[in-house]
Amino acid sequence: MNRRIQAATLAATAGGGLLTAAFLHAAVAIADSSDAGFTIGDISFTDPVAIDALTGGQTDGYEALTPMFANSPLLSLGSDSLLGLFSLGSQQFTIEDSSGETLGTLLTSTNVQNLLGIVTAQFTVTSSTAAGGLTAAQAAELPADGTVYSITNLGGGFANVYVAVPNADGTAASSITNTFVTPFGNFDLPTPYDAIAPLDPGAPLESLGNTSGVSGLSDNAFTIDGTTFDPGSDGIDLPTRLSLSSFAPLLSLQASAINISGSGLAGTQADQEFTVYADGADAGTIHSYLWYSDVLGIDSTQFTVGAIAPANSALESALAAGLDFGGAEFTAQELADALSANSAILRYGSGDITGNDVLVSLLPSGLNLAGSDITNDEIASVLNNIDLADLPAVGTVYSVTDLGGGFANVYEAVPGAGGGSATITDTLVTPFGNLNIPTTFDATSPLDPAAPLGALAATSDSAALSDNAFTIGGTTFDPGSDGFSTDASYPLFGIAPLLQIAGVNALGAFLPTQDGISVYDDDGATLGTVSFGENMSNILGIETTQFTVTSVDAASGLTDAQIADLPTLGTVYSVTDLWGFTNVYEAIPNADGTAASSITDTLITPFGTFDLSGMFSMFDAVAPLDAGDAVSGLDAAGAAAAGFDLFDPGSWF
Repeated sequence: MNRRIQAATLAATAGGGLLTAAFLHAAVAIADSSDAGFTIGDISFTDPVAIDALTGGQTDGYEALTPMFANSPLLSLGSDSLLGLFSLGSQQFTIEDSSGETLGTLLTSTNVQNLLGIVTAQFTVTSSTAAGGLTAAQAAELPADGTVYSITNLGGGFANVYVAVPNADGTAASSITNTFVTPFGNFDLPTPYDAIAPLDPGAPLESLGNTSGVSGLSDNAFTIDGTTFDPGSDGIDLPTRLSLSSFAPLLSLQASAINISGSGLAGTQADQEFTVYADGADAGTIHSYLWYSDVLGIDSTQFTVGAIAPANSALESALAAGLDFGGAEFTAQELADALSANSAILRYGSGDITGNDVLVSLLPSGLNLAGSDITNDEIASVLNNIDLADLPAVGTVYSVTDLGGGFANVYEAVPGAGGGSATITDTLVTPFGNLNIPTTFDATSPLDPAAPLGALAATSDSAALSDNAFTIGGTTFDPGSDGFSTDASYPLFGIAPLLQIAGVNALGAFLPTQDGISVYDDDGATLGTVSFGENMSNILGIETTQFTVTSVDAASGLTDAQIADLPTLGTVYSVTDLWGFTNVYEAIPNADGTAASSITDTLITPFGTFDLSGMFSMFDAVAPLDAGDAVSGLDAAGAAAAGFDLFDPGSWF
C-alpha cells in the first residue's frame, strides 16, 4: 500500500511581492517498490500493467516505449499511440481511494519524454471499469475518460504534476491543476494550458489581420507580406490531426500530415485549402499541410504550399486565348470549371502537366473532348504556361508564432529556382513597428545529416577515404564522395526559425535512410559496411544528427579483433554542433539489445576535449522509454519530504 506525504503550507517573498504558495490538500505519495504506484490527490494508481494492443499480452510494470524520435542526450519522444491514430498498447492501473478501497481499473494511453535526462510521463484515461458495490460517491471518484495526468521528474525530490479533467462533452478541461512537488511541500502553480482541448492552428494567424482591402472575405483571412490567405468561414478545417508529442504543461506538437514514404517534403499530403488574394484580386488557391504547436503557452503554425491552382477566371481566360472552341460543344468556362473541380492531379507551376493528367482531371466531370478538335495535350500546354506569378511557389513555407501582447514572429521562405538558394525573410511584428530579423534557417531544404559532423576528422589511414569521412570512437565511417543522401528523408515537424526535426522510428524499427556506409579501422583496413537510421534536428540553430546502426555487413577475411571493431547492431551515435563546440554521444547495446552496455559522451572544444560521460550516463539511447522513470520522481519527493525538518538546516539539502 502506498505511504502518504502530509501536506504543508509555506509563504515566500519573491520579486518584491508576496507569493503565496498553496499546497494540495492531499499530498502526492511515494510508492513501495513492490507496486511502483503513485498517488495524486486522493487517488492512488497501483499495480501498473503494460498491455500489448496487438496480442493482448500483459506484463507487470510500465510499458517499454521505443522512441519515435531521439537526439541523444538532448531529447527522446515516445508514445503507445501511433500519431494519435491508433493504439499500440495501453497502461493499466488499479485505482484506490484515500482509504485504500479499490474503485476499479483504468486503461490509459502513455507519452514519455526524456529532455536532457528530465523524464516526463503523460497518462490519458481511455477507459475505466468500476469495481462492484461502489457507493455513488466512490463511483464519482473514478477518473473520467479523457482525464490527463502528466508527471515530470525534475530530480532531487522535485517533480511537476499536472491534472486536467474533461468537461461533459470532452472538448476541453473543466478543471486544471498544476502542482510543483518539492521536499519542502507542494506548491500550486496555476496554468491555462489545456491538454484536452484540441490545438487551433488558426489561433496564431489571428494576430496578423487582413490588410487586403478585398470585400467579402471571411473573418479568418490573414495577410503575410502582401499576400492574403482565406481558409473560408469555417476556418482551418483539417481532415486529419496527428499528434506527434504532448506533455502538459510543456508542449504539444501536431500536424495535418506526415510523410514517411521516404520522398521528403514533396510527397506530403496537402489538405488545407486557402484562397489567395494579391493586389486586391483573386489569384487562385493553394493546398498546404500544417505543423502547429503550443510550447509553454506560445502558439505557432507553419504551413507549406504543396500545390497551387489559378483562379477560375484566369484559367478560363488562358483556355479561351490558347484554344479554338469553334467546333466544341462546351465553352472555355465549362472546361475551366471541370479542370478546377479536380485540380489535385494538375501540378501547376511544375511545367510537367501531361495530356494524361488532363484526361484524369476531366473524368469526374464527364466533359467529352470528342469532336471538339481540342486535345488533352493542347490543354496541358496551356496549363503549363499559365501565369501564376501572383501565387506562392510550391514549397514556400510560412511560419507564424504568436508571442502575445501584439508581438508575433512571421517567417517566409521561398524555394530557389532550379535548386538555388531560398529567399528568406523573418519579421518580428510589434506594436511599435516591424523589425527584420536576419536568419539563415532554410525551412525549404531537407536537413543535412553531415551538418554537425565538421569537427569529426577522419583518423583512419585508408587511402580510399572520401572528403566526407569522419571518425567516432576510433571507427571511421565514409558515405562516399557523394556524401549522405538527403532525398530519402522523413520530415516530422517544423516551426521555422525555431526548430525542425526529421527521421522516424516506426513501430519500433528505424526506417533506414543511409545505406552502404563504409567502415574502417584506424589502420586503414576495410571492416565492411553499415546502414543507418537517422534522426536529425535544428533547434535554434543547434544542429544534431543521430545515427542508429540498423544493419552490419562484415567484409570477408577479417580477424577476430577486426570483427570486434565493427559497430554492434543498434549502436547509437549522436553528434551535436554547438557553434564551435561539438558534443559526441555513443551508446553501445548490451547482448540482448535492451539497454546500453556502455555510454560515452565527449565535448570537443577549441580548448581541448572533455569527457562528459558521467553527466549523461543516465540518458540511455538504447533502452526504451519507461514511464516509471517519471513517476519515481514522486518517490524521491516523498523520501526527501520525510527527511525534511524545517528547524534542522542540515536536512534542507
